[in-house]
Amino acid sequence: MNIITERSIHRILLDNLIRCYADLAVGRVLDIGSKNRRYDACLKNASSIVAIDIYPERNDVIKADGRFLPFKNSSFDAIVSFEVLEYIPETAVVINEVFRVLKPGGKLLFSIPFHNPVHGEAVNDVNMQFSSKGTDFVRYTAKGLHHLLNGKLEILEIISIGGRWGIISDFAFERFRKIKYLRILIAPIYFLSYLTSSLFDRIEKNRRFVMGYFVICKKR
Repeated sequence: MNIITERSIHRILLDNLIRCYADLAVGRVLDIGSKNRRYDACLKNASSIVAIDIYPERNDVIKADGRFLPFKNSSFDAIVSFEVLEYIPETAVVINEVFRVLKPGGKLLFSIPFHNPVHGEAVNDVNMQFSSKGTDFVRYTAKGLHHLLNGKLEILEIISIGGRWGIISDFAFERFRKIKYLRILIAPIYFLSYLTSSLFDRIEKNRRFVMGYFVICKKR
């Protein structure tokens, strides 16, 4: 870990999980919500990667909506989608589309936040005047994810990301790590906070406090 970083502890832990499990995505891979293809380097076992986003930032990203995937049935060997589903209120529709375009036996890897600051255009919008771009809509518990995926995909593993102490650290350092010079000054303290919170969260048995979930599924 680079101790001078703008990333939250949640993001650091998530990136570690993506690197750890990305090898499960083999063959032709669809990356949903990848506006800048940031995960291509992790998907080393992919023979090809198709990236889509409703607001692409690169020419090699297809402009498409996860609720209406422009692909034929059973088109992909694996699908990944990291920190995307919270922006889509019709999450079940996306799961149905994933099921449709995923080959039998194919894997879905995705993550979704839980205890995480409201982000995107939902921030400060108490009147609910949301646009469709970057609006933070939903959260799921582990049981909620089971309900969402039940009957469509076999859940192989749901991994809790972080815990109580990581949440406290992220909330405490959020403003400081976004300001360049303060980020440099607090880097040693932030790094120590990352180490200690990760240790305490691994020790703690209570999983009521989680930053989010990393989910691995398979199409039956």
